Amino acid sequence: HVDTRSKRQTAEAGVIGKFTPGAIKHRMQLSANILKMKEGTNNTPCNYCYTTNMYDPVTPVFPNAPVWNGYDKASAKTNNDFRSLALADTMSFVDDKVLVTLGLRHQSIKQPWNNYSKSRFSPMVAAVVRPWGDSVALFGNYTEGLEPGQIVGVGYANTGDALAPKQTKQFELGVKLQSGDLTHTFSAYQIKRPSFISANTGGTLPSLVDDGEQRLRGLEWSAFGMLTQDVSLLGGITHITSEQVNTGKDTYGTPEWRARIGVEWQTPVQGLKVGGRVIYTSAQWSDSGNKLRVPSWNRLDLNSSYATRFGATPVRLNASVENVADKKYWIGT
Repeated sequence: HVDTRSKRQTAEAGVIGKFTPGAIKHRMQLSANILKMKEGTNNTPCNYCYTTNMYDPVTPVFPNAPVWNGYDKASAKTNNDFRSLALADTMSFVDDKVLVTLGLRHQSIKQPWNNYSKSRFSPMVAAVVRPWGDSVALFGNYTEGLEPGQIVGVGYANTGDALAPKQTKQFELGVKLQSGDLTHTFSAYQIKRPSFISANTGGTLPSLVDDGEQRLRGLEWSAFGMLTQDVSLLGGITHITSEQVNTGKDTYGTPEWRARIGVEWQTPVQGLKVGGRVIYTSAQWSDSGNKLRVPSWNRLDLNSSYATRFGATPVRLNASVENVADKKYWIGT
């Protein structure tokens, strides 16, 4: 009986312009985004703490759910106001064989209930090179940005506090290959971001503070397109090496391997498609101290769709079943 509610409001506007003052083509884009988000939990979960085992769970007797009195009166609450104004110019050289994008984004994050306000300019640089025609594209990019913080959960001296947003930096290199009706993408990337860590502040409970750094390095393959005239493929495999730089331990909630492979078959029945996907996630740590490990899991999903017309109106009917084998598993963050 944790009564958590959220409310989100968003708006976006932009304009795109193209011009060629000389030998270089320009495509400029100006965009503005606003996201307002409130979240509140109207009770303190630790009031219901009990001893259990993740492999043999105990079902306790919970009290009645608390009465909701509004976001501003919730026992744990956050109020985020995100605003962004971005300008990007994509320049085309050598008959579109070389594309270079330069961008700058001003981001602001406000948390009125915590008297928190922060803004900064975030750069973005990207390039695409097609040295051997449209079938091969080499690409790279560097971006910076802000991520929202989090509400401190149970087990800390500062439970309920809203931690400040985090500045991230990402670098990526890759290649995209067109092979028949299939498109393959291979990429390598690195992400650096601040992390929240447990710190001893002299009390009986530690505090969750922004005093660490996470570094994620990954390799990824993804593919989509037609395997045959009637069978399509959509999937990918990701390998991630994660580290908490300040402790040398793995980042919790980050599995080393993830795979998702899905296929869809156009049956002989006009408009009827059936398919499925297999998802695999390797083991991962569930705590920053690397003491509790969540086991790996896999899942089979099935889906179907039927496209038809009701008079002059096109209609598509979809049906899907997740976790066909009814397996139990633990999902990390």
